[in-house]
Amino acid sequence: MPLLDLSRARPIRHWRIPLWSMLALIVLAPAVAMRFTGEVKWDAADFLMAAVLMGTIGVACEVAARLPAQAPIRALIVLGSTLLVLTIWADAAVGLLD
Repeated sequence: MPLLDLSRARPIRHWRIPLWSMLALIVLAPAVAMRFTGEVKWDAADFLMAAVLMGTIGVACEVAARLPAQAPIRALIVLGSTLLVLTIWADAAVGLLD
């Protein structure tokens, strides 16, 4: 049995639109902040990196929702990917890891 058997996957719930909308708003929040303050200075590379990181969380949620596994395993996949993304984001922001 393959790891990702889409024929037996649960139907997609209505959480997809709010999830991807929230991730898009997180990426666009600095653009709004740049309009009101000079302290936020992002360029295209910063937005691209944020989009890749938020996309990673979104894809992890999509894959976890389609896995024929129990809910705690799916939750661990989402939590693990979110913690990984937050660690990478924090390191990129202030250089935690050398």
